[in-house]
Amino acid sequence: RMLETVREYAWECLDPAEREALTRRHAEYLCHFVEQAARHLEGCEQAVWFARLEQAYDNVQLAQQWWRTHGTAETALRWGVALGRFWVSRGDAHAGREWLAWALAREDAPGPPLLRAQALWHAGRLARAQGDYPAARSLHQQALAISRQAGGSALEAQALASLAEVAIAEGNYECASVLAAEALQVSRRGNHRLAEANALLNLGNVASETGDHPRARACYEEALAICRETGARLYEAEVLRSLAVTLKEWGHWEQVGPLLDQALALYRELGHRRGEGGVLITLADLAYYHGDLAQARRHYEQALRIHRQVGNPAWEAVVLSSLGLLALDEGRLAEARSLAEQALAIARTIQGRAVEAVALMTLGKVLLGQSDLGAAARRLAEALRLQRALGTRRDSAETLDLCVQVCLAAGRVAEAVQLCGSLEALLQSLGVPAQSYLSEHKAAAAQAREHLGPAAYEAAWAKGRSLTWEQILDYAIVMLDG
Repeated sequence: RMLETVREYAWECLDPAEREALTRRHAEYLCHFVEQAARHLEGCEQAVWFARLEQAYDNVQLAQQWWRTHGTAETALRWGVALGRFWVSRGDAHAGREWLAWALAREDAPGPPLLRAQALWHAGRLARAQGDYPAARSLHQQALAISRQAGGSALEAQALASLAEVAIAEGNYECASVLAAEALQVSRRGNHRLAEANALLNLGNVASETGDHPRARACYEEALAICRETGARLYEAEVLRSLAVTLKEWGHWEQVGPLLDQALALYRELGHRRGEGGVLITLADLAYYHGDLAQARRHYEQALRIHRQVGNPAWEAVVLSSLGLLALDEGRLAEARSLAEQALAIARTIQGRAVEAVALMTLGKVLLGQSDLGAAARRLAEALRLQRALGTRRDSAETLDLCVQVCLAAGRVAEAVQLCGSLEALLQSLGVPAQSYLSEHKAAAAQAREHLGPAAYEAAWAKGRSLTWEQILDYAIVMLDG
């Protein structure tokens, strides 16, 4: 406090010209500092420089105010580019988007083309962090066009990868696969190792979402090797988290915990709140799987606080869906329905189709628990239509499992048996143990066999197994609509 008083007194002793000169030197120093920091935010010194930026952030904000009044358009773009990664990591997306939108819209000189493209790319990442996918896509497309014209292959690869990430978030996996493959080609041609790792991460995420777990794992492991070779600890954390999620979906729960612990330690070391929140969701899933509902709730609620603080609506919706299922398991049906409806509203606001499908599936399960079969069927049919459009086979298996329960509750035994046959074939094609689902219907299957007779039972099961994935979903949707 005494030092602050002395500083204020010394400031009062300066004449206006001296104050202006000192303020300019301070702002110029901090501009140099943030640009120096930006050069280290991808390599082996990430943690050190993230910490330095965090420590200096109050002064950085003061300098930013000065540059807004006194700086050129080029300086404004340089400032935004230098702080772009930090804003995403810190969860300060609103402030970052506001600065970059202002800098990009200035009427004076637009700055060097590649600098402008970098600013557009960072603005796109900040928009995606807030769930504004249309804006993110537009910004990344502009960055891609300029980088191609200016010959910036590293930024071209980054823009392609970021467009793939937007497509994944929207559930457009076919488009994402094409973009990520092109990003991989460009990065390898230019020997851009970190861009290559990011492209492999995106290809792995597409494969994971569409049920190709062996390919997903291969992509992740190749990306992980690059991250460790280059010291890119943030990318390493992202890959570890994605690999853990894929192994969880594949049923290899025993391998999930150690990977998540590594990822969480890296995110916390780097002060990356968004990543920390993502890992906490999967840790909650792990606790839920092992029956520790209290621990699962603690992790989910901690993740929800983080994603709300950093302004990440897509993950907020995911957590609300998970909390809805947890409340359902604990018998709090009204709370479960409210949470699922909140998740669905958020997903539709941000036009996140993959998140919307999850919320619809959750709401369908809750409605089924409330014995509202008609409403459950409508929500599950909506989920299946989205999953068919998205190509999300793994998620559709969970929805089909709920469809079996709807059929059984409605006394539609033959349809339930046919869907069980289809579900078994789908799970086997995905490499997921079918018994993890079908064992829950063992008693109902025995009753169905007795009800239908062995021959009709086997015929219905075989018919279900013979259908393609698209035919399975079409059959289930028609059945639910009926």
